[in-house]
Amino acid sequence: MRKLRIREGSGGYWARGMAKSRIRSSLRAYSSLEARFERGAFGGGRGAAGRSLVRRLCLRTRDRSRILGALHTLGRFLLRGSLRSWGSFFLLSSVFCLLGSIAVGRFSVTDVSFVLCVSVGASSVLLFNVRQSLSHALGRSGLAAWLLFSLCRFPEDHFIFGEEEGEDRPWLTLVASILVGAVTAFSHPTVLFLLPAAVLTLALCVAVPELVLLGMLFMLPFLSLFAHTSFILGCLTVLGVSLWLCKLACGHRDTRMGLLGFFVLLFALSILMGGVFGAGGIASFARAALQFLFLSCYFPMRDLFSKQAWRARALFLIALSALAVSTVGIGQYALGLSELKWVDVSRFSDIGGRVTSFFDNPNVLAVYLLLIYPLMLGAGCEKKRPTGGRVLYFLAAITCAICLLLTWSRGAWLGAIAATLLFFLFYSRQSAKALLWSALPIAIWTPLLPHSIVNRFSSICSLAEGSIRYRLYTWQGTLSMLWVHPFGIGVGEEAFARVWRSFAVSGTETVTHTHDLLLQIAAELGVGGVLCFLTVVALFFCRVSEHLHRTRKMGDRAVTLGGFCAVVGVLIMGIFDNVWYHYGLFWLFWMIMAATEGGNANETGTQNELV
Repeated sequence: MRKLRIREGSGGYWARGMAKSRIRSSLRAYSSLEARFERGAFGGGRGAAGRSLVRRLCLRTRDRSRILGALHTLGRFLLRGSLRSWGSFFLLSSVFCLLGSIAVGRFSVTDVSFVLCVSVGASSVLLFNVRQSLSHALGRSGLAAWLLFSLCRFPEDHFIFGEEEGEDRPWLTLVASILVGAVTAFSHPTVLFLLPAAVLTLALCVAVPELVLLGMLFMLPFLSLFAHTSFILGCLTVLGVSLWLCKLACGHRDTRMGLLGFFVLLFALSILMGGVFGAGGIASFARAALQFLFLSCYFPMRDLFSKQAWRARALFLIALSALAVSTVGIGQYALGLSELKWVDVSRFSDIGGRVTSFFDNPNVLAVYLLLIYPLMLGAGCEKKRPTGGRVLYFLAAITCAICLLLTWSRGAWLGAIAATLLFFLFYSRQSAKALLWSALPIAIWTPLLPHSIVNRFSSICSLAEGSIRYRLYTWQGTLSMLWVHPFGIGVGEEAFARVWRSFAVSGTETVTHTHDLLLQIAAELGVGGVLCFLTVVALFFCRVSEHLHRTRKMGDRAVTLGGFCAVVGVLIMGIFDNVWYHYGLFWLFWMIMAATEGGNANETGTQNELV
């Protein structure tokens, strides 16, 4: 018996050793392939010489640009002005704006413009005795100094220059305020006060394009409140990517293509070609062009998360927005405001409705929460973070999990369970042991869950449930369509609607998508698009696995593991739904993937962020 035990133990030992050796050999093969790709495609002397030539041309063009020179001179001129000159300008502008409103008959004490003009004019009186220049005032202000020097990393000599006492410009102040009052006859006074703030924000974004990406990560769930969500997101993407490319061309940013990045670009081009040759015409091309634009944001986002300081800021803003979204969703359910139109009342009358928060569909909200929840869980498990930050991330993860439960999305539940198990299985040995020991108590307590949750979850494999049969019939028709159109029908609902009716099973004629991510890609882009996407996913898994195998510290691998689990969870939900149906979720999926890959990169010094 003793010999038999030794053989069994040694067999398990050698089996584990063989498994580890296979994983290591696979990772070595991937690393070798990655190195060969970079040396062959984007390395070497010719590639470096070409990049250096482009950089010199861009820098020469920027230095010789008269427009940029004039804007730089104007900025320094405004910063040299004294604060009392600025106070006089705002006071006189407020007075002339009120006079202009009276002249055109728009004056009203209850109007927002009246309150704004009075507030600005009254507050500007405090600056009358301050002779300090605007540049020195910005440098010594706590909030402005934090925004400019800590957040945006501007060098102080860009703002603190010249003498401390500013220049008084009484006549220029008077003329400028009269012009502002005259413009009031043609526009609302509120625009005149908001315009300087918009110009200042644009100037900061031009200098630091990463601010646009941070704003997009924070504002994404709230953009659904506007009528044209995709248009706003597209404009922000164009702004952020174009400004980042300008910085990259001038040598103020550095990035790498990599094997994964190359296939992401190839997949983006396949989407664009699907729009050009799709059956949907102009509408198909417009959707494909917008998706191509969103995918182009992959490289700036990866570059942003490769810097530790910017990664911390991005995670903080994501946590704030996710906390707001999940709190509103939980409040909807608690106040009885959740919607019943998404519920099969004949089978699930006891769930009380499905929450949508800031989105229009509970499944869309579920995909958003499924992408954010594992990332917040990973950020909270980073032990090197301050205690307050970890509490915020854990709070965001808990509220996201509760709100995800209240969406009653069964596919999202499966994805969240898989993401959670995968996270604790690979986070550390202690977490893996705790997970194994908790398996039996969880199995015992599962039948004691509320009947609504057990009934909803157990209906996943029930063919008697209407939505399950609906999906099965849709998949059957999609497979028939793929047999006839193996190269795809084009991108968008218009292309799908033109072809679908010939293959739809009875009862699914009004379907707008395939309710499956891989089938949707195959229907739109054909077999080649599916293979390209699967290659991207495989390379992403290899990239993350290499980082997790190389990094032994739990604090350095938590966020990367969280992003990896988020992608896995959404792909599991993609078995039952088209998780890219919403433009914002398509963008967020690729940004989470870019953030996870960017977190693998080693930080090499401080990023050059000069204007």
